[in-house]
Amino acid sequence: MKKSAGEKVERGGVGGVRSGAMSISTTDIIYYCYYYYYYYYYYYYYYYYYYYYYYYYYYYYYYYYYYYYYYYYYYYYYYYYYYYYYYYYYYYYYYYYYYYYYYYYYY
Repeated sequence: MKKSAGEKVERGGVGGVRSGAMSISTTDIIYYCYYYYYYYYYYYYYYYYYYYYYYYYYYYYYYYYYYYYYYYYYYYYYYYYYYYYYYYYYYYYYYYYYYYYYYYYYY
């Protein structure tokens, strides 16, 4: 409701501070306090939620990355190890085989 010049607007209820066309009551202050409290509460809540979410996401990502990395590393390591092992084994086997074969054959 519009008031004439110089007339105060009675708003704000008990404990309100009235000054001309604008007044702030204790209820308004409490309302805004709770509003900003819950605003920043949920803001930091979701901030830390996504922070830890991505933290654990990258943690397990790198964990399984290095896990499979070392897994395949040792896998191929032992694979080639036994591969060359049996390779040289059969190599010397046939080497000595033919060696003794020709030895007894010619002598």
